[in-house]
Amino acid sequence: MSLASPTPRARYAWSATLILLFALVTALVLPEDGPLRVLDWQVHEWVEEQRIPERAGWLVAVARLGQRWLVASLVGVVLAVTVWRQRSLRPVWLAASGFVPLWLVVGAIKAVTDRTAPAAGVDLFFSTGGSYPSGHTAGALVGWSLLALLLAGPPALRPDARRYAALRAVAGGATVAVGVAMVLMDFHWLSDCLAAWALALLVAQIPRTLADRWYGRPAVEAPAAAPAREAVSAPARV
Repeated sequence: MSLASPTPRARYAWSATLILLFALVTALVLPEDGPLRVLDWQVHEWVEEQRIPERAGWLVAVARLGQRWLVASLVGVVLAVTVWRQRSLRPVWLAASGFVPLWLVVGAIKAVTDRTAPAAGVDLFFSTGGSYPSGHTAGALVGWSLLALLLAGPPALRPDARRYAALRAVAGGATVAVGVAMVLMDFHWLSDCLAAWALALLVAQIPRTLADRWYGRPAVEAPAAAPAREAVSAPARV
């Protein structure tokens, strides 16, 4: 049994929703009195009052789940094994289709908006900082989603839909954890992470769409059928 692939119309609708979500977050955070800009500052003040960055060193370990070198290294190891076993470069193109657009898009938006980080004590756009959107958060979503795809999705050595769904849930949890950690450490504003999630979900569709086209959807192994019982003939009546 296999999971049905989303229709092209569903993919387009989801992409349009994510683009609109990113545009909405940006529109609500750019004005100085924008509702998200105000919320960002309130969250920042709460974090400072609680002195969370000084007391929660464990948050650094969580935030590292979104570091580019770590995520790219893990994906690279899985890629090397998959390419060697399959004798195909398709998994490499899948990973590149996720990482390259992400780094280009996020990097370009950071350069244009140039927002200061919360730790600077001032919230300014078009200044110096590159805080919007959060690269750690976006990288975590795309990177861990790629790992789930390569380990259990269509390109995997042993594709399995149930395992793929479970790994995607783990990837989602890691992504949320990274975003929350970045906010609690005062490294990013809340809206930085919201924008990053929208962009990363949009980019993550590229490798998933390519994988569905090249490999098909992963199948769920059906339980083994019970052995048929031998027919027992009834004794003939005399």
